[in-house]
Amino acid sequence: MSNPPVKQRSFKALLAFLLFCLVFPSAVGVAQTIPQNLPNTPAHVLEQKLDTTVLPPTTRGFVHIPDQKAAVLVQPPGKIFRFFHKYIQFWVDILAILGTLIAIAGLYWLAGPMDYTPDARNRRLLRFKFIERLGHWITAISFVLLAVTGLNMVLGRWLLMPLMGDNSFSAFSAWGKTIHNFVGFPFILGLAIILIAFFRYNIPRKIDLQWMKQMGGMFNKKHVPADKFNAGQKMIYWIAAFFGSALVLSGLCLLIPFALFGILGMQITLVFHSCVAIFMIVVILGHAYLGVWGVKGSFPAMTNGTVDLNWALTHHEIWAKKEESAHPQNLS
Repeated sequence: MSNPPVKQRSFKALLAFLLFCLVFPSAVGVAQTIPQNLPNTPAHVLEQKLDTTVLPPTTRGFVHIPDQKAAVLVQPPGKIFRFFHKYIQFWVDILAILGTLIAIAGLYWLAGPMDYTPDARNRRLLRFKFIERLGHWITAISFVLLAVTGLNMVLGRWLLMPLMGDNSFSAFSAWGKTIHNFVGFPFILGLAIILIAFFRYNIPRKIDLQWMKQMGGMFNKKHVPADKFNAGQKMIYWIAAFFGSALVLSGLCLLIPFALFGILGMQITLVFHSCVAIFMIVVILGHAYLGVWGVKGSFPAMTNGTVDLNWALTHHEIWAKKEESAHPQNLS
């Protein structure tokens, strides 16, 4: 094979040299113009300028791909979302949880648990069927997992990362996000079961007003008649129905991003989801306290499904008397 002509080789060498002369100074110039060790704060001049400049709602460029969201260069409302998510949501969550725990401790100290006198013959009354307990525990366990992994997205960077280190926290958060996404479906199932199973017992009635006036006898220790669910439990049911459904719908929107909303809509959906979630966490903390410690004898109702007969007559007299006469087979 013959060697290329001298002129052709010279031309290639000249072209390579010109490209080198063109690219190398540009690369050096770019490298020199990028400030080193940029602070992670708005103090950087360009970022500070963007933060203080009044910009149109969206600054767009041009793209030739189907996803037109990629053309958005600057979205000023995103600064509000970032500030809310990083700072306001953080303190709202912290104060809400701490405030609830302090309130529960104060309630326990001031009022103490609501007690009852056990039945002398140790008779027990069936309160919840298996499917009702199953729906409750599916909802409860999935909600705890959702709450822990969800709070990690807001609080973890500040509370856990300094303790765990960057790499461990990153792996923990990645697993947490996956768990959060998939556990949402058991939560939907459990919520549907309890909403359907308990609907007919949670219709508001006039007798609920009397229960509300006396706060269920929590402070005056007086007996307040109630049906299968008292007014407080009915409130928990309807909060779970409306706010639980809001969590599900907003969570599905976040799980399938941009299917219904654009960038701003997704940000608003995330803020809404976070606010509803912290409200639900506060409510469920109170519910868990009453079910486990605040009202003695309540917890077995959701484990083996039965309660002491005197417990039923003390807290749900109307329901207990109806069950005794109409379903004596449920008394053991």
